[in-house]
Amino acid sequence: MAMTVFSINAHHGYLVVRLPQYNFDPQGRGAFRSEPPKLGTIYYGGVFRMPWFDLEEDHYFTKLPPELSRIRRQIKAQNQDFSGIEVCTQYDDAMSVLTYSNRQAIRNELIAVRSEQLGGIKAEVLTGPAEIEWVGFDFVVIGGWSLLENGLFPAPSYFARWVGHLNANGLFDDPSILPAFLNDYQVVASKGGVEELPSPHYGVDALQIGRLR
Repeated sequence: MAMTVFSINAHHGYLVVRLPQYNFDPQGRGAFRSEPPKLGTIYYGGVFRMPWFDLEEDHYFTKLPPELSRIRRQIKAQNQDFSGIEVCTQYDDAMSVLTYSNRQAIRNELIAVRSEQLGGIKAEVLTGPAEIEWVGFDFVVIGGWSLLENGLFPAPSYFARWVGHLNANGLFDDPSILPAFLNDYQVVASKGGVEELPSPHYGVDALQIGRLR
């Protein structure tokens, strides 16, 4: 699998997500787990870590300050696509959401994302003043979910040959293994071990995750 070569600062937007160890809802509401996805000492570190959770929660409880409401509306307006990944293209706005989300406790971080497929859906963004550390790849169904979060982490016995490929960030370092991993996922899904891919789906993507320093 060929990987698009990006300029060092190029990406497709920011997200505020839970820190890996805080990627859970103690109340177990909706789609959120009551415990973070974890294998041994390694937590899942991909894109689907309750993105924008505090922003959305306070919106629905009508507690968002006006400026945060404006940022939320802008994020929604800029992400009217089928990717299922809502990004913020403005560094200062993303930092405002991060500060707001961490006002009571440091449970969130700012990440950037990029991939070849996202490049056909979203605009290219040049990062703000913070440096980005690119920490690995999450394999995701566009418009769906992570094959790591919903496959490898909850059912590691089915993916034994891939567990050793996880890095310390709970991601893969090599995007070229995606076709082989996807094939194994589909075999496991056919046996009822994991959720089947949506049909038709928009494709599976090696999404590179960057951590803002």
